Amino acid sequence: MVLSNKVGTELTFIEILFAIIIGQLLVSFWQKSINNFTYNTLQLNKNSTYHTFIIALTATFIFLIYIFSSDTIFDAVLETDTGGNVPIPPNIK
Repeated sequence: MVLSNKVGTELTFIEILFAIIIGQLLVSFWQKSINNFTYNTLQLNKNSTYHTFIIALTATFIFLIYIFSSDTIFDAVLETDTGGNVPIPPNIK
């Protein structure tokens, strides 16, 4: 295993595995808390398509507001997708 001077930029396999495991745990914890809030606190019916649709639309709306309100996140996604490998025509500078 080669050790690099770029400690902050390179992740080891164990760090990535740990992040994936913690991420999966967080997803399940948040899912349980959202279910408890919506079905126990707000007394929505979990068998109702209408109530489930309202919850899904609300969560999607909050997510989209978060993504589009933060320029750095949106720019990072676009920059990663293009990878900076798009050639620029010589007449555009």
